[in-house]
Amino acid sequence: MTVRQAAVAAARILQADDAEALLTDGEKTDDEIMLDEDVKALATAVNLAAAEMSGDGFPIVRRVDAESVGGRIPLADLPDLVGVTAVERGGLPVRFAVGKTDIEVADDGGHTVVYTAVAAEKALSDDVELGAFAAGLIEYLAARDYCLITGRTDEASIWDQRYVAESEKRRLSRRARLPRRRWA
Repeated sequence: MTVRQAAVAAARILQADDAEALLTDGEKTDDEIMLDEDVKALATAVNLAAAEMSGDGFPIVRRVDAESVGGRIPLADLPDLVGVTAVERGGLPVRFAVGKTDIEVADDGGHTVVYTAVAAEKALSDDVELGAFAAGLIEYLAARDYCLITGRTDEASIWDQRYVAESEKRRLSRRARLPRRRWA
């Protein structure tokens, strides 16, 4: 889903027909569309929503191949890092410790680092990064953020309640489908 598609979905539920028409106009460039204040606010709201969702139970999980030298993988290789969830070597998990400047592992060589990331700000035609189970929720949060930006706080609380209710349903259904743990 692109930022534009998420902004169109938010504009539809907000009934912002002018912004929706501009966003769906195929003849104008992104720069021309972004001159409109409502479209600019919607794009900002989508980026804010994606960043909030990545820290609100729908994290963006990345897997990056990294090289360990001296038992250390520099954190500078992971610029959008929030937290390291696992380090693997040859598909098997290895012990690790996260320091201030690097990840310490037992041996040198190639490793795969699994980590959660911050959602970066995206342009109108870029794909917005969403965590697992987050598709279909971003328009509620973007609508809330748009309402907050434009000063419609009463309407913002309605969209916030809708987001909270829908995200809780997703969290419950996600927990209900986890496979049973096996002990070796």
